Amino acid sequence: MGEPDLSPRLREALEALHAGQVTLADLREVLRESAVVVAKPAGASGGRAVSLPVIEADGEQAVALFSSLETLAAAAPEGAGYVAVAFESLLPGWPDQLGAVFDLGQEWALHVPAHAMKEPAPIVAPAGSHAVVGEPAVEPEQLLNQLRRQLPQEPAVEAAWRALVLLDGPGEIPHVAVGLRLASGADEQVLARVGRMAAAAASEGPLDLIVVEPASGDPVAEYMLAQAPFYRRDAG
Repeated sequence: MGEPDLSPRLREALEALHAGQVTLADLREVLRESAVVVAKPAGASGGRAVSLPVIEADGEQAVALFSSLETLAAAAPEGAGYVAVAFESLLPGWPDQLGAVFDLGQEWALHVPAHAMKEPAPIVAPAGSHAVVGEPAVEPEQLLNQLRRQLPQEPAVEAAWRALVLLDGPGEIPHVAVGLRLASGADEQVLARVGRMAAAAASEGPLDLIVVEPASGDPVAEYMLAQAPFYRRDAG
């Protein structure tokens, strides 16, 4: 039928994440190369078209995605139709309001909320924005640990801070912000790459990403420079 191969790597990664052996970032890497099984809603036409069946998960609408035909069979009615598709091919048209549940009904099932389904570009807070800045009530340890592990791959990042930020504007909510001090002449793609690192581990909501520069007039940067960074590149 020309369907993508269903590798056992995705189920293995989901089980490992449940056991605390890998991170969400590791799972995202596996998903980039994986196919998923989508159940066809009753009455859906045949063929390869994908119509996303919507369920309720933790108070939001979500789509059930399965790592194998076996996990689909355990959750779907007998004889239900299905289509196997590359996970990456679903993302461009993925509705903004839908999350996903991987391997519904299994012990290792994972709910990914809507805001985390697409790997977002960083939200860059413009210099001079009016902001209330402070300490997060709960440290985003998963995010900080992920960045401590991966920032050494970015030589242009000299130091990194974190804070909780509320920018002015309608509909704004408090966000964790990560500030970066960059070396002179840094590659312009550094922010995008760090944004992808951070987004892979930021499971609790949107993330702000800024460049920290002394005397910039940015209240977020000024606050961060008064604190100890959570990451500093070794001089050696």
